Amino acid sequence: MDESTAALDEQTATEIETTLVHQPAITLLMVTHHLQQKIREQLTNVIEINAESN
Repeated sequence: MDESTAALDEQTATEIETTLVHQPAITLLMVTHHLQQKIREQLTNVIEINAESN
C-alpha cells in the first residue's frame, strides 16, 4: 500500500488499515508518511527511512 489512505479521514484510514493488518492470508507492505501509533503496535516489523536534506 502506497499512501492508500492519505485522502481519508483518520478514523476511516485506521479502520481500513486495522482490517488489513488482521488478514492472516496476506503480507502487507505499507508506505506512509503518517503511521499512527495504534497501527504501528499491530505490525510485525517497521522499517523507517529518514532522508535528511543538506
